Amino acid sequence: MKPLLWLLVFSLVALPAEAIERRKKQFYDEESHLILPLAYSIPGIGQGFMATGLLGNIGGSYIDVYALAITGDAVGNIAAIQEVHLIPEILWVNYSVQNISRAAVNIYEKRGMDTQKDEYRLVEVNKANYRMPLATLSFLERRLEFTYMQFTQDIAVTKFLTPKGDLISEFDPVYEFSNKSTQVGVSVDYTDDRQDPRVGFRLAASKTQSPVTDQVQPEYYVISNSASIYLPLGSASTWAFNYYKSDAVVTKEGVTDENYIKAELGFNCASTDFACLAAEASVVADYQAQRRYGTAEALGGDRRLRAYPQGRYQAAHTQYYATELRWSFDEKVTPFDFWIWKDVSTALQLALFYEAGTVAELKSDLGVITRTSSGLGLRMVSASGFVYRADYANGEEGGNMTLIFDYPW
Repeated sequence: MKPLLWLLVFSLVALPAEAIERRKKQFYDEESHLILPLAYSIPGIGQGFMATGLLGNIGGSYIDVYALAITGDAVGNIAAIQEVHLIPEILWVNYSVQNISRAAVNIYEKRGMDTQKDEYRLVEVNKANYRMPLATLSFLERRLEFTYMQFTQDIAVTKFLTPKGDLISEFDPVYEFSNKSTQVGVSVDYTDDRQDPRVGFRLAASKTQSPVTDQVQPEYYVISNSASIYLPLGSASTWAFNYYKSDAVVTKEGVTDENYIKAELGFNCASTDFACLAAEASVVADYQAQRRYGTAEALGGDRRLRAYPQGRYQAAHTQYYATELRWSFDEKVTPFDFWIWKDVSTALQLALFYEAGTVAELKSDLGVITRTSSGLGLRMVSASGFVYRADYANGEEGGNMTLIFDYPW
């Protein structure tokens, strides 16, 4: 809590004494669209083609629709509808869904920070589906918001593979499991603009809980807190800081018996199949840790530690610090229509960022191993409400590119 308190004290000292007014409207109705076809080639996962489609503020409403289709060695789709207003500018709902029928994902040999880039195995799935409805209640020009979310996930694992794609173990029948959780959240946004803040601070907190359906899984919840400060530089640029913390709190441990978990997984390794035995031991240890300590929000991906893959580091406790220097070098209002991309640019930004993060099973071990990420980003703030963001980040394991439609925090 000490870093969060320091951030709050710093914000009170640094911010102007008078109330911060919103500098523009907080709900957007400018129509936009983006169609982005891309080829992908990922070692161990394969090659293929994906296409992203984004429709913003359909028909001059607040409704956005997003879709992603994937073909090739991975097959599936993701879709979302956002800001369906039930009470205009007060209450709205989002809904997102994923249906993946073939894919492979990285599973690292152990939780925490102490793994190398190549210390992972590929898990092949023939089902990776989720459904996520979200409701938002908003007041005071989006300065105060409450959220409620439900998340349901269904996974079916078919194979364990080496990073090169060689078979370690095959499941017949497939190994299936489900996850369900609910989340309540609150945020306070005391800035001049929720979409593109240049001065002020933002606080957010959430509690995520998974209902226990049997005696095998642990009972636990996750408390996550975020604090961001935005210091103005001139009339259009800003220096932004973020602190984030996520903690799992276990109220009842799940089943951690090694033999029980082995039977549950069903690897059925031969006594001389050392690759299979090593994979089994790794997964059993992961299950034991998850059922003993719980799992907080992970590091890695498009928001925190951008140089690393999505979910690269996970454990019971997470801590993260970041800063971004956002230089707005062009504020001309520029409508454009390139057929596959239509919107109105209201600001072009260059960003320099640095971030550091750590995870651990015990709070006392946070910071024992820390990973950093730094890089350069190009952003376009639009009249439709999106922030088109292209970031390149570099870390201890190499570089990573992010293409997405909002700020990291």
